[in-house]
Amino acid sequence: MSCVPVPRPVLEALEREATGRDLAPEALLLELTERLVPEPERPRVYLEAAVQTLDHALRDAREGRVVQAYLRAWTGLVLAIRSYCASRGVEPPSRPIDYWALVERMSSELGPDAYRAWFAGLAAYTAYKEGVRERGGVEVCVEEV
Repeated sequence: MSCVPVPRPVLEALEREATGRDLAPEALLLELTERLVPEPERPRVYLEAAVQTLDHALRDAREGRVVQAYLRAWTGLVLAIRSYCASRGVEPPSRPIDYWALVERMSSELGPDAYRAWFAGLAAYTAYKEGVRERGGVEVCVEEV
């Protein structure tokens, strides 16, 4: 993986926008650059991004950055859902109610693990929004997602 230096004002703008969308900055960056990835490669790119984000969430949790870990667990779920959508030619959800319908579709195709991941992601999102700092559930959420 390569590193690209990003000027501080650009990084701060990215972080502000990502926070406003309840995503980790890396997910917003992927969303903004999606058009650069050929369509057939998008499912793989989103899935790899989801796995890397979840790995990062586990590192955050183990290093005591619990709130950030919860945010990355939620973001990993969103990226995995985007991978599913890209692989099926389905538009990604834009409203919470649309996520529920999509998870229903995913569970009929992929089994009950789709619901387990969804509920763990919702728990992670709630913990992030509420600023939960207890470490007890964060790794469980990440692993379930």
